[in-house]
Amino acid sequence: DLARAGIAADPRLAVSISERTNEIRQFAEAAKLLLPEDAPPRPAKAGATFHRFDFSDMGRTLESIADKGAAAFYDGPLAADIDREMRAAGGLLTKEDLADYRPDTFVQPWYDYRGTEYVTCGDLIFTECLNILERFDLGALDQNGAESLHLIAEALAQSFADNFAHAGDPRHRESPLEGLASKAFAAEMAKRIRRDRAQAKIEAGDPWPHQGPKPSAPPPPFEGTTQICAADGDGNMASLITSLGSAFGSLVLIPGTGVLLGNAMQWFDPQPGRANSVGPGRIPLYAAPVAIFRDGDRAIGAAAGSGGYRIPTTVLFAALNRLDYKLDPQRAIDLPRLHSQGEELEVDSRLAPAVVERLKTLGHKVRLIDGVGLATAFGRPSAVWRVADGSLVPASDARGGGVAAF
Repeated sequence: DLARAGIAADPRLAVSISERTNEIRQFAEAAKLLLPEDAPPRPAKAGATFHRFDFSDMGRTLESIADKGAAAFYDGPLAADIDREMRAAGGLLTKEDLADYRPDTFVQPWYDYRGTEYVTCGDLIFTECLNILERFDLGALDQNGAESLHLIAEALAQSFADNFAHAGDPRHRESPLEGLASKAFAAEMAKRIRRDRAQAKIEAGDPWPHQGPKPSAPPPPFEGTTQICAADGDGNMASLITSLGSAFGSLVLIPGTGVLLGNAMQWFDPQPGRANSVGPGRIPLYAAPVAIFRDGDRAIGAAAGSGGYRIPTTVLFAALNRLDYKLDPQRAIDLPRLHSQGEELEVDSRLAPAVVERLKTLGHKVRLIDGVGLATAFGRPSAVWRVADGSLVPASDARGGGVAAF
């Protein structure tokens, strides 16, 4: 129904298109759809309606999938259309690749953070970060104060460094995934963190001694990301992230289908011989935690995010603000955030100036980012939580186009 109605070019979508206008013009089919009159759609004037993109081709594709299931995509006319477009453009993807594809489905272990159990879709950046922060009493520190943010920044930086160095698809290369997720390894990394000073340089640790005897479970795949968290009256919760990679993916639009192909190969390391090197049949290192939290057998929260490598940050803050600081679910998402992958510390300009100055004093290389004008600079989280009276409360970042609904 949404595809048949078309997608309205609200200001957020118009800005996203304008940021890639020159690239879009190089792809005739994408330009035909996204650039009416060879330019990004203009924001609607007062009383006028937004330009509405024609997604009727996508509507027909979705109807075909609804009628015939996955085979409609992987082994039918759509696969043939993709194959034909790839051959014409010198691409590598073939209809045989699509026919041979099988999704990876596997059970993830339950971890715990301060007594609350959670499961995440194989994102060990998120898991290691929580394991490190568990060594500090965040709840005793001011939420969004310099001391708590300093600890979170150091934990994030260490987790990114460790996972970039060691995490890979264990079906193709031995990778210490259990070691990265272990509490013992996190305890070692936490000892590197000083309360009075940021580390001058973040060095990756060695998770191999904590690997354990069990074989590693493979991780699943990672701006073109969307997500949803949902809960029902029976107590079930679900959290989903799906991504094209960049906004509008590779900009290759398969004629007559409405399908834009992704560009997720950018998440591989182009250098051979490394943990995350590109290779056939491999899953790249990704940062896209979807998390379900439970108390005993009852689900109490679900969280997800969009924004590439800022996704662990969005989900982390949504979880910490709820579990450590007991904040209202929506406020837990609305408050300023920061992000670090081991070098600069990106800080939301909405933070108090005194807090920003204190982070600089602690030795962080602070880069202030406009948290108002660049509303999605720190990712776009969504969550649903079960509150004290047992009711469900949804939350989403409206600044990034999110909507919370019952």
